[in-house]
Amino acid sequence: MAALIELARDKVLSPLIGAECAGAVAAIDLARDDCFKLLLSKGLSLGIVVGSSILKVPQIINILAAGSAEGLSFLSVFVETVSIAITVAFNYRLHNPFSAYGENVFVSVQNLAIMFLILVYRGRYGALVSRGIAIGLFGAALFSERVVSMGMLETLQWGTIFLVVPSKVPQIMANHRARSTGTLSFITVFLQFAGTLARVFTTLQEGLHSALLFSFVAAAVLNGVLLLQFALYPGLPNHDDLARLVHLFVQSTQGNSTVQQQVMQQLRSLSTVPDFPNYLAYIFALTTQPVPVRTVAGLTLKNSIREAGAAPHPQALDFVKAACLQALADQEPIIRSTSGTVITTIHKMHPNLWPEVVPKLLEFTEAGNGQLTEGSMDALRKICEDSCNELDEGDPNVFAYLIQKLLQHMRHENPKVRTAAIESLNQFILMRAEPLFVHLNTFIATIYQLTSDTTKSVRRAICQSLVLVFEVAPEAIIPELNNVVNFMLFCTQDDEETVALEASEFWLAFAEQESYRDHLEPYLPQIVPILIKGMIYSEEEIMMLGGDEDDADRPDNAQDVKPHHHRSRNHGSGHASRPEAGDGNDDFDDEDDGDDGDDDVDNEWNVRKCSAASIDVMATVFRDSLLPVLLPLLKDQLSSAEWSHREAGILALGAIAEGCSVGMIPHLPSLVPMLLATLKDKKPLVRSITCWTLGRYASWVVHGDPRTHNITEEQRRQHLTMYFEPMLQSLLTMVLDNNKRVQETGCSALAILEEFAGELLVPYLGPILQTLATAFPRYQHKNLLILYDCLGTLADAVGPSLNNPQLIELFMPCLTTKWGQLPDDDSGLFPLFECLSSIAIALGPGFAPYAQVVWARSLHMINNGLVQYENYTRNPEHVVEPEKDFIVVSQDLLSGVTQGLGAAVQPLLASGSPTILDLLSVCLKVRFAAWDRRTGLLGGELTLDGGVCPRAWIQHPYPEVRQSACALLGDFAINAFDHIKPRINEYMQNLIPLIQSVMQEELSTAISNNAAWATGEIALKATTELQVWVQPLLERLVAILMSRSKPTLKENAAITIGRLGISYAALIAPALDSFAQEWCQALARIRDNLEKESAFQGFCQIILANPNGLVNHFVYFCDAVVQWSRISPELNETFRQVLTMYANGMGSQWGPTLETYPVHIRQRLKERYNL
Repeated sequence: MAALIELARDKVLSPLIGAECAGAVAAIDLARDDCFKLLLSKGLSLGIVVGSSILKVPQIINILAAGSAEGLSFLSVFVETVSIAITVAFNYRLHNPFSAYGENVFVSVQNLAIMFLILVYRGRYGALVSRGIAIGLFGAALFSERVVSMGMLETLQWGTIFLVVPSKVPQIMANHRARSTGTLSFITVFLQFAGTLARVFTTLQEGLHSALLFSFVAAAVLNGVLLLQFALYPGLPNHDDLARLVHLFVQSTQGNSTVQQQVMQQLRSLSTVPDFPNYLAYIFALTTQPVPVRTVAGLTLKNSIREAGAAPHPQALDFVKAACLQALADQEPIIRSTSGTVITTIHKMHPNLWPEVVPKLLEFTEAGNGQLTEGSMDALRKICEDSCNELDEGDPNVFAYLIQKLLQHMRHENPKVRTAAIESLNQFILMRAEPLFVHLNTFIATIYQLTSDTTKSVRRAICQSLVLVFEVAPEAIIPELNNVVNFMLFCTQDDEETVALEASEFWLAFAEQESYRDHLEPYLPQIVPILIKGMIYSEEEIMMLGGDEDDADRPDNAQDVKPHHHRSRNHGSGHASRPEAGDGNDDFDDEDDGDDGDDDVDNEWNVRKCSAASIDVMATVFRDSLLPVLLPLLKDQLSSAEWSHREAGILALGAIAEGCSVGMIPHLPSLVPMLLATLKDKKPLVRSITCWTLGRYASWVVHGDPRTHNITEEQRRQHLTMYFEPMLQSLLTMVLDNNKRVQETGCSALAILEEFAGELLVPYLGPILQTLATAFPRYQHKNLLILYDCLGTLADAVGPSLNNPQLIELFMPCLTTKWGQLPDDDSGLFPLFECLSSIAIALGPGFAPYAQVVWARSLHMINNGLVQYENYTRNPEHVVEPEKDFIVVSQDLLSGVTQGLGAAVQPLLASGSPTILDLLSVCLKVRFAAWDRRTGLLGGELTLDGGVCPRAWIQHPYPEVRQSACALLGDFAINAFDHIKPRINEYMQNLIPLIQSVMQEELSTAISNNAAWATGEIALKATTELQVWVQPLLERLVAILMSRSKPTLKENAAITIGRLGISYAALIAPALDSFAQEWCQALARIRDNLEKESAFQGFCQIILANPNGLVNHFVYFCDAVVQWSRISPELNETFRQVLTMYANGMGSQWGPTLETYPVHIRQRLKERYNL
């Protein structure tokens, strides 16, 4: 022991405090208190130096975590750094020990990092260089005797006393003004205070220069003030700011929409303030403000978290989390619910910042506080609903524990908790979450036990559970199917709409499980009557719908008019059908078109629609075997004295039109006249649904029994006279009905009839157009949209037959009137432009008198849309983002005019400034710069009408703009190639990136499809212009053929490759072996037409340039050849040439090779080419 003490004295204490004091301390000589004080001083000094190495690391971490230097004063840090530099130099030149000032060296380095971050986060990059040079030069001067004398340095050291004040006071004042310490670190301030206080002691003890002492005293006092501010401002909001926010929330609860918009604008301006979430959380959870005010504050908090993107500051987030958890136990249900919404939003947006929230909520559910339990379960339900995938992919232990607790809470005494537990578990059924499916039998058994629960919400949740389980694991339900069916039959008739709707979904789910058809069929006699009953309007629905009166002259309410969104043209390859129109129009949802009410009751999914959809699916599954059960019920409904029952019967007839199409044919000769007679019913709802049902049978009305062959022309004429003509006349009458609902469904049914009838309508064009012309001034805004569609569909159906001056005079004045009434920023132009596009194509040269005006306005709207978007990109906070549909619909209208006028459109391409060719270059780009007309290069300035696009890259976010631009370019290639020829390189560098096999986020199949189609049209006309683009095109087009892209896209890609082969066969031929099979398969069975023919001509040129490239795929080529049924002599001769070349080349192997091919290939090659 003595040896250790001696070692410590000689090796540790002596170098630190001298030999004399070391001996006194080692001997524990208490009379030498001066030595013990010296030891304490030296120890503190060393501790300060070591601690200073991480003194400001917490501050740096705070800045990086917040992504902001908000609340920090650059001046304070800068002045502090200057003061530290002086102190370091003064101590160094006095030869004081490093322990007396070493901490300043480390702090100065950390201060430099903080100043760097402040300047970076505030975007002051230029100041980085100037401030850095200034600090470097100043520091170097301090250490040089020739620049700064010792006397001058001593003066500067005394001056640091006064520098301490500006280094701390700006930060103190900033905290005081904000009533917040912002991103200031408590740990850093505390360590600074403790360090300066210790330095006062060590300086006194070691007798250092008095200038150092006074500077440390000043720093200790000011650091103490900063430390005190953490106690004074513990996250509590400023009273004035709080009052201002409360006032805004009070205003937002008023009904004045203008005031509400102003309030929202002010709230958005406040959302950038770091403490804004704290203020919102405080008002929402910790005040006694009125409930509406607190609720709005909570919802604003939720929106601010969701829209901010970046995570809130950690201190702010902690406060918000604590406040929301406290609000879960609030007396007011709406506050508890809103708290759950905020918690869910935080968990959804920043799950890593609150991983403990789910266990915490589960803990609260068992706290014994009824309100806290309800609030916590509601929050869990919302988290499960919004983040079911995240929970499944997160911590497996937490997820398993959640499922376990939810299963237990299914039996909770509180029905609200039971409901929330079931609804939470329901979120994991479709995804087959393993922790739930491990206990699926337990879950289902509990569900069966709860079927006797009388609480409506619990029964609704149970119905939903059974529906979901049946969709993913029907085998789990089958053993108890009889009991489940009886329970669902009971619930389907529940007087509570939500329960009945969930139960009705079960029949829809059951019907869609075709493999369980045999299990469902025995219950049809029980199920179908209840579904028919479910289609009958309730008294409440009838009251809400109204509609008995003649309301054609009454303007639409704003909420009645749904936004009209234009759908960009999707170019097929000639063989394709009309552009895709979205979700299947043949589904039962068509009932929406014919039965939309003026109130939300008939626009939302309800028992009536679910019941009809179930009947529709059952008809599709059981086909005509459903009719023996259904028809007697329909007969009773149709003969009922109650109009609502008759209406439901007619709805059911429409619902089975597709599934039972064959079985209904014998009934249609009597059914259709009955329906036509029903169009005279005094109830508008009956007339309306009858129009819809007639539309469902339009195919039979036009074409008759599809099973009947060899029908005579006389029989055909009689059928049309008996059914088609009366239906046409009746629907025209409905188009002019005095009830808006009937107008809507009558017009929709007429459009469907037009699609099926086509050129059969030509003899009736006069009456049809006269009726539509009469309807134009009578229709309100909502029905005008359908009227435009009806006229456009008619133009598509009859085509050039519409080009008759007398007929044109019937409808064009109506359209030109609307054209003049609508301003350029009115979305009512969308359906008008769509209609005019179809009319322009149909009229062809007959549209010429209107072309110039239409072209000029469309050009102006495209130009205006681009200028508006440019303004928006420059100032998104103050400029509203423009609607992209104005550009898209204008491009599509120009496309229609181009198709209609053909070569006669060429003068229009050069009109305007900028021209459409200038604007098209802009619209095509994924990322585009302006095109310099003077140099022909991208990146110059393009003068638009109303502004100048600078030499800056612009990006339009909507792919529809590029999609319609591709279609327009393709039409220009067909009808005005000489005009685009000089700009081929410019257009191709924009088209090629749009041709994608793997769809990127901003590129869709439709864009790629249109880009490939347009390239094919250009290839058909270009002889040498595409030579440099062949290889990059081929890479992308072949990639599409090899991918799992949609068939239409593959067909367009194949056609474009073939068309490139017409002029560039030698460039493509070496790659023939890599795509020949897929090429042939893509085009073998599409409809024969000119596009397909041009593709095969080019493909044959490629084959002739490299015959060996097809050898391994020759059978696919032969199959594609023999699939042709309408083949031109030229192409037939080309096929003969290619086939003969291979037959001669194979010689004696031709016969044996052919024997390995399918029979249909051998037979047709023999018949057509004698091979």
